[in-house]
Amino acid sequence: ARRLAAGTRFDRDIYFMGTTAEEAGLLGIRGFVDTPAVPLDSVVAAFNFDTVAVAPAGSPVGFIGEGRTPLDPVIQQVIEDMDRTLGSRVLAQQFLQRQDNWALLQEGVPAVVLSSTFGSQVILDPYLSEHYHSPSDEVEVIELGGAIDDLLLHEELIRRVADSAAYPSP
Repeated sequence: ARRLAAGTRFDRDIYFMGTTAEEAGLLGIRGFVDTPAVPLDSVVAAFNFDTVAVAPAGSPVGFIGEGRTPLDPVIQQVIEDMDRTLGSRVLAQQFLQRQDNWALLQEGVPAVVLSSTFGSQVILDPYLSEHYHSPSDEVEVIELGGAIDDLLLHEELIRRVADSAAYPSP
């Protein structure tokens, strides 16, 4: 948020939201959907920055929600421009209904998850079986390489989508 605010002013507003109780039925995001702070039909894009700090730098990007929004071309272009690769589509789509953006998608909001954690079974499986919501989920095992890659990817996507000249409303 600080990096985006430090740059040139965008002609679209950018909001950051933290939700809770995803594992308990997407309760936090459903609360937002039920009583949104902004009209849902005014949201041009929602990027869920979730499940990062698992994959090493240079890992493929998992694209959850691909094919369900008009965001695909800009996302694919940014991935290409940043010399990233797209990971397993089959793997990523397995998590479509298990993440907060599912509630937004059901309301017609263009919403996706982009995370190198979901780009490869080789990266995801050990995390899920050994560290996900377990006592071993400790700071010492945090992998910042992929997290930084994913953060920079999101920053560039937000810059493009927040500029109506670069990304006209579909």
